[in-house]
Amino acid sequence: MLINHIRSFRSKFGFSQADLAEQAGVTRQAISSIESNQVVPSTAIALRLARIFGVSVEELFEETTNKLEVIATVDNSENEWRPGDRVIVTKIGKTRTAHLATVLQGQRLQSHPASGVIRERLDTRHVRVELIPVQSSAQSIVLAGCDIALGLLAEYVECQHQGTQAVWYNADNRQALHKLTQGFAHVAALHFPSGSPVQSALTDFSFAHRRIRFASWRIGWVVAAGNPHGFRDVQDLTHKRLRLVNRPKGAGVRTTLDRLLTTHGIAGSTLPGYRYEVAGHLQVVDAITSGAADVGIAMESAATLAKLDFLPIHEEVCDLLIPDVAVDANVERTLSLLYSDPFRWDLSRFGPYDICQTGMMIETGNSTC
Repeated sequence: MLINHIRSFRSKFGFSQADLAEQAGVTRQAISSIESNQVVPSTAIALRLARIFGVSVEELFEETTNKLEVIATVDNSENEWRPGDRVIVTKIGKTRTAHLATVLQGQRLQSHPASGVIRERLDTRHVRVELIPVQSSAQSIVLAGCDIALGLLAEYVECQHQGTQAVWYNADNRQALHKLTQGFAHVAALHFPSGSPVQSALTDFSFAHRRIRFASWRIGWVVAAGNPHGFRDVQDLTHKRLRLVNRPKGAGVRTTLDRLLTTHGIAGSTLPGYRYEVAGHLQVVDAITSGAADVGIAMESAATLAKLDFLPIHEEVCDLLIPDVAVDANVERTLSLLYSDPFRWDLSRFGPYDICQTGMMIETGNSTC
């Protein structure tokens, strides 16, 4: 494999990627791709770069057969973790963990740059990973939760903090809590009905942690544009025999639906689609957009992005939970975005979201703006 020392020479000369790109007659993105070994430069560009630094091509680029391997801990509740799987390796606290580099968001696969590939499954909790040469494994932050604005936050992290990789895993409340408590996420985003006592019950952890308000938003019924079936409330599920799309047990939306059904004396098992479960808010709107379902419950931002009709049920708050042992420079940089004007402006229009308390440290219950 061909590896390079461009970043080292660039730092020595005090060049930014943009500076070097201008001198070499290429784009900044090209320099970034070459530095990270995603692209092998042409002979002409390699010679040009070597001349800029006053070194030979051999000093700037070298062929290596050395393999750097590490042992990483994996979440054995997720999948089979097979040899050849592309993974992202990062540290959460003192533990080196591996995470799939390709994840499902909605009906689409989203791929992130990998740190390496699994070479061997050692036991139920550990794998041997061959790392990509000169690829840093300490510059990743893992976010878990079902709020789709976590994807926006991840994009801001990567745009604002060069060299930091932010990975969002779509997970319901229960899954996000699992990842956090088992050491497979730096940050978990949990959402609850505003003022609900379940907030305190689920976030009363025995370990030291921070709990920071991310945003408030509305949860509600999502139907096709124009509300063609004239849906009004939960009773229409039985009166009009509409096809439902549901979420698994453990998801906040599932709890909301079951509470509404119980209140109105409706047995979920009698409803078409009650057992049709999808993983997240994006999958709910995908099911309605594709015609696989007529109605479901999701967050307003998902309905807005898909241009579907939305009938509000109640307001929810979303909090970020971060164990103290997981806090590092990348986590601090990520949290600092909650106070930045560009991110707050963008977030407030992403759905919409109420950012009145965004960035507020939450101790117990709710604070007022």
